[in-house]
Amino acid sequence: MILIKNVQITGQETLKQDILLNEGKIVKIGQSLKSQECEEVIEADGLIAFPGIVDLNVRPHDDLLTIPTLEKLYDSTKKAGVARFVLSPRMNPLIENQTFKRLLAGELEKDFPNIKLSIKALKDKEHTKLNNISTLIKGGITIVQERSDINGNLLRRIYEYSKMHKNFFFVFCENKILNDSGVMNEGEVSFNLGLPGISKIGEISEVAKVVQMSKHYDVPTLFQSISTRRAIDIIDINKKDFPHLYSEVSIHHLCLDESVCDGFNTYAKLNPPLRTSADKEALLERLSDGKIDIL
Repeated sequence: MILIKNVQITGQETLKQDILLNEGKIVKIGQSLKSQECEEVIEADGLIAFPGIVDLNVRPHDDLLTIPTLEKLYDSTKKAGVARFVLSPRMNPLIENQTFKRLLAGELEKDFPNIKLSIKALKDKEHTKLNNISTLIKGGITIVQERSDINGNLLRRIYEYSKMHKNFFFVFCENKILNDSGVMNEGEVSFNLGLPGISKIGEISEVAKVVQMSKHYDVPTLFQSISTRRAIDIIDINKKDFPHLYSEVSIHHLCLDESVCDGFNTYAKLNPPLRTSADKEALLERLSDGKIDIL
């Protein structure tokens, strides 16, 4: 057994407690736990204990879907305190084949139980053909992911399948036509740099559309990487009569704004783009108010 002493438990103010572990599992939490039978005692004064992280956006650098890749991901996430994660469907090879999916799902269940698979809703880069959603989600896959600005009828059909199979839909809200080949947020900084900008309306209008589809088909939906105040507010307002809408914001958009793009800094080029300092402050305020569900 291992005893962790004097650690601060998240959500319990400054109260320090001890955590007793047996074979990797917590068996007791309390104050002044005895250490006589423990193989190891760890002094954790000044440290914080929190539940394992759930990461919904994991993908390897090379995007290769292989067993060695999964082993590396599994080890690195455990060391980072990530207890469970969703593997991005944008991998090579894509999960489009039932036989391949069964082999992979069997391997995951046996060796990597904390890795959850997701699939792309569309098969091709042209966004014209649906994946075999019904076939692929049978046997454990419960998450379908796609962009919002695909053909509207295909998006409707994705929602129909999602309702039929009671799966979760992850959607990235962006309108490439409205983005007009922009490379950063449309605003004063982009104007001064002479760079084409990405308007906020591309995200806001797509979020409004997808919210209505989610409510109409009664499908739980996660809005990925929201970057604007108005989009967060649309999601939050509609939660009142349909609570299964979830907003996700990247940590980048809470810490940085478009000013770091000055000097043509390509390291600050993100999608969605970093917005204004007012947007950043508004997102932080909504995080504090509990209107943002996931980081």
